Amino acid sequence: MGKRTNISAILQHQGRSDRWFYQRMGVSESLFYAIEKGERRPTEEYQRKAAELLDIPIELLFFAHDSSGDVESPTSVDDAAPLARVGG
Repeated sequence: MGKRTNISAILQHQGRSDRWFYQRMGVSESLFYAIEKGERRPTEEYQRKAAELLDIPIELLFFAHDSSGDVESPTSVDDAAPLARVGG
């Protein structure tokens, strides 16, 4: 079971690019996409920093999927996107 993220959806809602995010996070493009796809597990530091950078609660950025692909958490992109604020 890997964690998937809402980061790309939040970035799109905020009018920001994936590149903007991973450069400010100080991670490679390949690591960013591996985390997005659930292929790599984000560290607690990555989760905290991402939440701070996007001004979104961690719980709305990261959620788990079971082996069938079903979301185990009630959190969804639709829940997170209205909270995403465009900022500096």
